[in-house]
Amino acid sequence: EEALLARQREMEGLENATITIGTFTSVSRNLLPPLMQEFRTRYPDVRFVLRQGEYTSIADWLHSGACDLGFTNQTSASAEVVPLFRDQMMAVLPESHPLAEGDARGPVADVPVIASAKARTTGTSGMAGTVRAAAGTADAVTLAQLADQTLIQLDEGEQSVAMDAFSHAGLHPQVSYEVTDDYSILAMVRRGLGVSILYELMLSGFGQGVVVRPIAERPERTISIACKRSETLPIAARRFSQFIVERLRTEP
Repeated sequence: EEALLARQREMEGLENATITIGTFTSVSRNLLPPLMQEFRTRYPDVRFVLRQGEYTSIADWLHSGACDLGFTNQTSASAEVVPLFRDQMMAVLPESHPLAEGDARGPVADVPVIASAKARTTGTSGMAGTVRAAAGTADAVTLAQLADQTLIQLDEGEQSVAMDAFSHAGLHPQVSYEVTDDYSILAMVRRGLGVSILYELMLSGFGQGVVVRPIAERPERTISIACKRSETLPIAARRFSQFIVERLRTEP
């Protein structure tokens, strides 16, 4: 009888429930649609609200309670964070750019490994992303080569994986544009305004008109799902968070 009552309370919590999620472009375009669709086949009365932002805004929304869940790339003392998977950054070049002409740089075996601050102190990859050498990667470009170009920077909030990678390598890139919207950056690269560094997840299906090259040092982020406190989450949000982890998690 207790089990039946618990199940009844759970279903009541999933009726006409709203789940508010802080997210960014690549996740809301590539990951969330099939997850929400499948979840609503089980719980058709659930409603989703997506708030688009960058890591800093999403962390603020979680802290204030404006969002139940948030996708992020950072740890937080005021949120519970579950790592899901890693997403590598790629060089995005105009088709006519010299760096787009195959492997003009030579072997990359001697590129040093650059780790995030957390990785250097703990020996782990860290939530902010790491930068790893990719010895023998065909057609890769280096951060040093990209630092010499007119750069269109993706605005990631207070914590930028790309800018951290340049900093750890002792490089000072020529940032001429800072843009929050990934697709605006792609349009600017297509017009030859500069080069950029964008995430592989975001580029999926949208690489037309540009040349995408791996970066020898392999800057990457760990995409995570976060909430303020799991024990105080509404039932619907808690169930969807568990559903996301079941479907997407590849990180320990």
